[in-house]
Amino acid sequence: HFPEENGLAWKSRSLNSMAYSYCMQGNKKKAIVTVDEAIAINPNTLDYLDSKGELLYLSGEYESALEIWEHIQSLDKYFQKNGWVDKSKTKIDAR
Repeated sequence: HFPEENGLAWKSRSLNSMAYSYCMQGNKKKAIVTVDEAIAINPNTLDYLDSKGELLYLSGEYESALEIWEHIQSLDKYFQKNGWVDKSKTKIDAR
């Protein structure tokens, strides 16, 4: 799942981890910006797209999270998000 393109895989993995750290510290906006940096380095790494979906969901951006996860499912039919997709749909419907 972590392509070694351009020797920058370590940087994108670190950025992805940092994004979760920012989120845990309450800085969800910075978390999303940071995971976007990881995606910019390795745009085809589904793990980073999945992380962005989780961070968007945790930020209350349920529609955007759902779009990301549906995009991942279009790329990988075996992708399962352990109920996050259904939770997103429930949150959207509750609005």
